[in-house]
Amino acid sequence: MAGKRQADERAWFEKEVEASEFHDARLRKRFGVVLEQLWSGMDQTIPFVCQDWASTRAVYHFLSNDRVSEQDILSGHFQASAERFKATQGPILILQDTTTFSVGTSRTHWLYRQDVGPKRKAWPAHAADAM
Repeated sequence: MAGKRQADERAWFEKEVEASEFHDARLRKRFGVVLEQLWSGMDQTIPFVCQDWASTRAVYHFLSNDRVSEQDILSGHFQASAERFKATQGPILILQDTTTFSVGTSRTHWLYRQDVGPKRKAWPAHAADAM
């Protein structure tokens, strides 16, 4: 069962990266490596996922590269998502969740205020999943 899951993940990575619109094939290839690294530890920090300084630096270097834009990174995902929607028959559900992140305080009654003091901020986050 684990082998099928890994094969499915590999196919997903390849489809997402293949559709990306990087201007240089080397950047597309590097994006595939970065995406796979971050996927393997998506709930961890970049240094923890990378495990060593050279890999950590390589990820940050890729993300700060002037020839890499947010559009380049997301283009493959947008295109692959559109193809998945086209291939689906019936309704597509978009599940949405809103939460508030608060930095600098443990007092939950402050969570819904946008500015909660000189060093304390809170902001809303909206996440959506298509099913």
